[in-house]
Amino acid sequence: IRRILQDSKGFLWIATIEGLSKYDGNSFTNFTTANGLSHNLVNDFYEPKNGQLYIALNNGNMDKVAGENSIRNVNSTDIVVNRIIETPWHKVIAITDNKGLQEFSDGKLTQPLQDFPKSTFTEITIINDSALMVAGDGFIKIFNKKYKLIAETHEGYDIFSEIKIFQDSKKRIWVGSKDGLR
Repeated sequence: IRRILQDSKGFLWIATIEGLSKYDGNSFTNFTTANGLSHNLVNDFYEPKNGQLYIALNNGNMDKVAGENSIRNVNSTDIVVNRIIETPWHKVIAITDNKGLQEFSDGKLTQPLQDFPKSTFTEITIINDSALMVAGDGFIKIFNKKYKLIAETHEGYDIFSEIKIFQDSKKRIWVGSKDGLR
């Protein structure tokens, strides 16, 4: 399991390396390339206020839930989206493989001016409602709202590989990696 999301209708969506599952409280509906998903490895999903569910796939495609149990492709690019988040300043940010930070709007990705436009980012969180903390293999970087670098750390590949970042209700940042929790 790569991600889990409860949408505005109450359905649970589960992203896996072998497809997408929807749980309605009673049963599962599974989506793969055999029934509409354009790639089986699901990286993340995003539900804007309009209730549409976008699905970021590991081949650069973006699919969308088109009905109760159907999926359709809305965007085919060479941009692999790893995670999508909505910021308090009303931007939807996608982190990518080799394409840095992207802004997501109406099913489309655009790359804003930024300090590291060709970077691979694997994890992201908002800090203090005004900055982005991103991680990749061997680093953590903090950007302001204009995507300018504020701070960074490079503690070696092993410490920050396979990293997850989480901000708790007291605004503390937790970083988990295969080297432990910080």
